[in-house]
Amino acid sequence: MPRSARPAPALTPPPGYEAAWTDGRLNQDRGKQLLSGALQTSLVWTQTVPRRLIDRRTGADVTSEYHLLVYPYTDYDKQIRDLRGGEKIVVRTRGGERQIVSRDRLGTNAAGQTVLSTKAAPQRSHDASGTEARAYVQVGTYGRDANARRTVTRLRELGLPVSVSRTRLGGQSVQVVLAGPFADRRSTGAALSTVRRAGYSDAFTR
Repeated sequence: MPRSARPAPALTPPPGYEAAWTDGRLNQDRGKQLLSGALQTSLVWTQTVPRRLIDRRTGADVTSEYHLLVYPYTDYDKQIRDLRGGEKIVVRTRGGERQIVSRDRLGTNAAGQTVLSTKAAPQRSHDASGTEARAYVQVGTYGRDANARRTVTRLRELGLPVSVSRTRLGGQSVQVVLAGPFADRRSTGAALSTVRRAGYSDAFTR
């Protein structure tokens, strides 16, 4: 139940009647949405080029505040779960924008360029210049600088390139530690395996 919701008054059956259910189906607070869920459902991507992330409650452009979100996702937790599952991948369009698509939508046209397709087998993603887009392995998100530094040190000991970016999650400043960039899927996959073997089991590619 949301903290802001007031407890519902107890329902007392009139004389001669007794409660038919005790499993909560008559709970007046059932189905109410938490604030975090309301915030997620209020976000929407525009159909413009470039796409922007808009808060429908205020009409404000919040793309910079949620820069880790990649189209079409508006829920960071779901985005992470889908990327970890391995069936989704981040690609870069000819316009330079990133988006997340199913791997089975990637194919190659007659000119040898990677395109989105519903029929072709998965292929490597390319950027607007025709070269392979750079990819990263997201290793962890840390609220404490010391924890982020330890991870950076460990990745360098493993011989991996390291990048660190700052963002805000839930109103808190955090550091996102990445291994990369990598030029192709093979090296990205190898890095992901190395990172997971080192104990970072939640790592995923992006």
